[in-house]
Amino acid sequence: MNGDPFSTKGKIEDFSIYTDCNQSIFKKDDAGTTTKSVEFTNLASETWYKGNLDYNPDTGLVRSETASNQDKMLKFTQMVWRNTSKVAFGVKGDIVIAWYCDAKGNVGGAEDYKVNIGALCDKEIYNSCYADRALKAH
Repeated sequence: MNGDPFSTKGKIEDFSIYTDCNQSIFKKDDAGTTTKSVEFTNLASETWYKGNLDYNPDTGLVRSETASNQDKMLKFTQMVWRNTSKVAFGVKGDIVIAWYCDAKGNVGGAEDYKVNIGALCDKEIYNSCYADRALKAH
């Protein structure tokens, strides 16, 4: 693939460019939906955002130690990780994939999470607050 893969539109043929990235994957059957692509990708993002309920900003850790809660929290924290500056998205069939790179998030311990996530957004301004964080440098 020639050029900057993060600005290239079209078919992604070389997944090796994403080896130094973290990713989130959302499957259509997980959502129990038959929605079209745009609604499907929005649903993926909304589902990942809901992981904020499982993140404890005071400790930098998951609120309740279950595999499901941990997975939800990690998808949320990846979306709003302060040091991530490049994001790539792909939809293929019934799967949405988001790659977070340069630098990949969800790295380090609780203190790294506190620094890169910060305080949770106030529910009154939830959408604009998290949207600003998720889109800050992407």
